Amino acid sequence: MCKSNTLAKLRIAQADKQNWLCFYCDFPMWDGDSAAFSERYHLSIGLLDRFLCTAEHLTPRMDGGEDAQENVVAACKFCNQTRHRMRSVLSPAAYRRYVRRRIAARKWHPPECRHLLKWRSGGPPEVSRPLRTSDKASPLSVIQLSNGN
Repeated sequence: MCKSNTLAKLRIAQADKQNWLCFYCDFPMWDGDSAAFSERYHLSIGLLDRFLCTAEHLTPRMDGGEDAQENVVAACKFCNQTRHRMRSVLSPAAYRRYVRRRIAARKWHPPECRHLLKWRSGGPPEVSRPLRTSDKASPLSVIQLSNGN
């Protein structure tokens, strides 16, 4: 199996385990169908790219990290890229704490994205996973209402 195919499968599997919430910021992510994500979460087209689901290596490949389930998590593109642009790359746990502090201070994602925090817990219907271009079902078929309907 091709390396990129393996990594894509790991990314999707980890995103499913994480309920399609970023490992670092806990905001929802999308894969494949940005229009459905934009409509579902009421985001402008300009903000979509930051929430694209990416595979994040906990131990970077350049430091010997492998494409393995225990070393890969799903992270939004913004968190993934920002971690690796830092002068000194923080450990995953330290970076997660850093991101959460920035979110609490309202200095991570733009103000237009803050409404996404309500989707994390106790908010609107739970989403089993975002729509992907490969999905054939209607958008309603992948939404599971938290009240069981």
